[in-house]
Amino acid sequence: FDMDVSLSSFTLAGRRHVLVILRDITARKRAEETLRDSEEQLEKIFNSSTNGLSFTEPVDGKILNVNDTWVRDMGISRSDAIGKTALELSVWANRVERDAYLAALERDGGLREFEATMMVRGVERQFALNAEFVDLRRGRFLLWELRDITEGKRAEEALRRYELLARCSRDIVLFVRSDDGRILEANVAALRAYGYTREELLSHAIGALRASDTRALLEEQMDASDSLGL
Repeated sequence: FDMDVSLSSFTLAGRRHVLVILRDITARKRAEETLRDSEEQLEKIFNSSTNGLSFTEPVDGKILNVNDTWVRDMGISRSDAIGKTALELSVWANRVERDAYLAALERDGGLREFEATMMVRGVERQFALNAEFVDLRRGRFLLWELRDITEGKRAEEALRRYELLARCSRDIVLFVRSDDGRILEANVAALRAYGYTREELLSHAIGALRASDTRALLEEQMDASDSLGL
């Protein structure tokens, strides 16, 4: 087992003596080894993550380390980032969002899927932020995860706009499943034209709404939509 040995000499009754103190430090050494293993695992996860990660001081927010994904997504080199804060790097596009994240961090002790706008190479992009406190041998730090959700948010916005246009259109708009022709969604104009409630219309396939002499044409239209990837 591991021992901590302390030696000290002293003179007693004209004779020189040595005081030897032995202290069992096995438990401490095991705890240190466990902590080292945990930090090594954390370092491997940190460097291999597909999301941007950074370590910061919990008080002043100075960046201690960033991974390669963070460098790529934020467009800032590691050497330029370390030792600076997010404010100094001018990555926050919206000061109100930054104040909200600070308030949430103080209130909840961490962040979960906090959406914020960041400046990347002079362009605004949307990120989802996660943050939690991590205790290491050197002290307590904040581990940040940044995930670029810009494209997903753009797709959601485009879908919302398309749905709005479809609902308000005076033309009949039907969303139909390509494999069996089942109706997935319909706008108000379609409900009025066919005289069904929404629930009734969605229980039908598109073929049930077509005259028998036009069903061959319907099959051609469905095949054409498949070839176009629609």
